[in-house]
Amino acid sequence: MDFTEAREYVESEFSKCGFDDSFSKGLFNTHKLVVGHLGSGSSIELSFPGTKPAVGVFDFRVDLHKRGDTWCYQLSHVNYLVDIAFKCRVRPSMIPYIRKAICNIYERGLYKMVYLPCGCEMIGSDLIREVEKIHSKIFLNGVQKRYHSFLNRQSLAYEDLFISIFWVYLQEDINYPPPALGRELPFKLYIEFLDSFDTVDGGDLDGAIRKILEH
Repeated sequence: MDFTEAREYVESEFSKCGFDDSFSKGLFNTHKLVVGHLGSGSSIELSFPGTKPAVGVFDFRVDLHKRGDTWCYQLSHVNYLVDIAFKCRVRPSMIPYIRKAICNIYERGLYKMVYLPCGCEMIGSDLIREVEKIHSKIFLNGVQKRYHSFLNRQSLAYEDLFISIFWVYLQEDINYPPPALGRELPFKLYIEFLDSFDTVDGGDLDGAIRKILEH
């Protein structure tokens, strides 16, 4: 599935479910559309309508429902960055694979994706504290940005990570169409972070988080 196919499918399904009517009544995230059952046992769900205040914008929230959990993970770009940082720090040899996969998703969607096996591992408290410290220094419009660390308690399977990012990219395209950058902005930030491992021990996570929160 590429981005054109995904967008047409989502907008068609949302319309059938009365997206505009729910949006006009302020009934946000009241519908769910399951868009993928993954090999890990997880599923990707789109909650809609989203809260972007614009008529005619098919905004949605990407939820990852992990097997065995009774609730959904509402992951942010920061949560994805932390997961990527963990994978790269634990297994630096996987950086080229992760980089190639993120480029493939940006350019071709989910066509010809190869998902290497990757079990869920506990993410160490040192990394979580590092991110919490970065977050504690970031204020936008006088408000400190929150980091939901519990969403990074375990690392994601590669399939869960990459397919989630695909739907988040689509969300960015819908919410920020040309002349805005859409999915190009988070894509460039992810790649910049992965490339920073060449010059910064452990990658420039501080810089990546600051930039993603400012967009």
